[in-house]
Amino acid sequence: MAAERPLAALAAFALLGCSAAPLCENAVRMRLPAPDGKRDALVFTRACGATTGESVQLSVVVTGEVPEGTGNVLIADGVPASAVSARWQGPRVLAVRLPATARTFHTATTAEGVRIVYR
Repeated sequence: MAAERPLAALAAFALLGCSAAPLCENAVRMRLPAPDGKRDALVFTRACGATTGESVQLSVVVTGEVPEGTGNVLIADGVPASAVSARWQGPRVLAVRLPATARTFHTATTAEGVRIVYR
């Protein structure tokens, strides 16, 4: 019985250690400030370990922020981040362009008070 306690403690420590480590990592590839300077559009890649592929994502955030989670505008794969482009058409309108070959998982029409238009 006493031998089980150290094993249980070791297992709990290992689980806590794993949960404290980030499973996914975001790398910003492009930051586009809005014309009014209040928001940024960020194109970034997100990698979540060896068992999943890298995805390209887009978020609208308050100026200077970096997304920790998934993209609030676009989540796609099958294309490199350089194939996704965005252009501000005003302080509250963002035009997003991505190749037809992209496999999309999330496409929002608004984010952070900004209307998203896909081209």
